[in-house]
Amino acid sequence: MQAVAVVRSPPNPDRSPDIMEDQVTYPIVSAMLGAPRVKAVRGFSDFGYSYVYIIFEDGTDLYWARSRTLEYLSKILPRLPPEVKTETGPDATGVGWVFQYALVSPTRNLAELRSTQDWFLRYQLQAVPGVAEVAPRGGFVRQYQVKRIRPKFMTVATMFVGLAPIMWSAGAGADVMKRIAAPMIGGIFTSFLPELVVCPALYEVWKWRSVKRQVA
Repeated sequence: MQAVAVVRSPPNPDRSPDIMEDQVTYPIVSAMLGAPRVKAVRGFSDFGYSYVYIIFEDGTDLYWARSRTLEYLSKILPRLPPEVKTETGPDATGVGWVFQYALVSPTRNLAELRSTQDWFLRYQLQAVPGVAEVAPRGGFVRQYQVKRIRPKFMTVATMFVGLAPIMWSAGAGADVMKRIAAPMIGGIFTSFLPELVVCPALYEVWKWRSVKRQVA
């Protein structure tokens, strides 16, 4: 039985396959070719991903092969981009892939099925004795982005700083200006909090409970 060690990089969504090939996959493949008892090295690059398979000669101990992989990988890490991190795959060979399954539902979309797999079934299967890894494929991975919070908060803060002094003014025309500024300040906060805090939190609680009921 051949010992196979897998080196992979966590996702870097901003890197195209050709950049991953030049900056990550090729340097690792070149370094692994000099490792002892290596029979073949195969590299694959995708959007934000890099996989390198190191195939050793027949009869090579799997843990010896993994230690040699880590030894040669440590030499190449300084040459990789600083934001790229590498990790080795589980201590299992390709012949250990013995079971595949698919989640199918007429009422759930692909994003909900992938969430069920990632947050419920995956951890239950990993607890089974003898299971080295559960590798999901397909579906839509739910992503959360909070990039809008900072500009939205800055806009609200700027408007509040501009309107707040009117509420404490006592000069000529202050009574008229207060009546204009008060509903504007109230409208700012009543739109800001539900939009970015209350509604997303209630939605996630509802989705979590619906997925939990489905699994149960």
